[in-house]
Amino acid sequence: MSILRYDVNPAQTQTIKTSCDSRVSQVVQVRAGVAPPNHRLFAPQVWVIAATIFWTLVDLPLDVITAGTAIEALAGLIACAFYLVLAVGALFRQKFLLKIYLLFTAIGAVALGSELPSLYDLSSVIFGLSAVECAFKSAVILLFAVSSTRNV
Repeated sequence: MSILRYDVNPAQTQTIKTSCDSRVSQVVQVRAGVAPPNHRLFAPQVWVIAATIFWTLVDLPLDVITAGTAIEALAGLIACAFYLVLAVGALFRQKFLLKIYLLFTAIGAVALGSELPSLYDLSSVIFGLSAVECAFKSAVILLFAVSSTRNV
């Protein structure tokens, strides 16, 4: 009768423990709403989100100036602040904020894209600014669509 004997190397034990610890850490991160390390934003996504943040700040004074009333200007400021919070949350990989950011970005790109012809008739400067904003928002949606099809 033979007795099974397993020789365990201490280095292998440490590797197994480290592997288990990293998986538990990923589960904790997912439950906390932070994307695990294998779902990082890659560089083009970060740059395009940063570009939308920058362009929102550049476009904000024009939106306030062109607002018809003080209430419209205040509503524009609040919407801009909300969008900036979502964008910064997306940069810090907060999954819930990222999803809402992508939804609002898609809605904004569609709304701007449909308004571009009428904005061209109104003013070429406003058309140019809106076209750049629409391009940035469309790039965000396309980059996230490409990365999500890569993970499938």
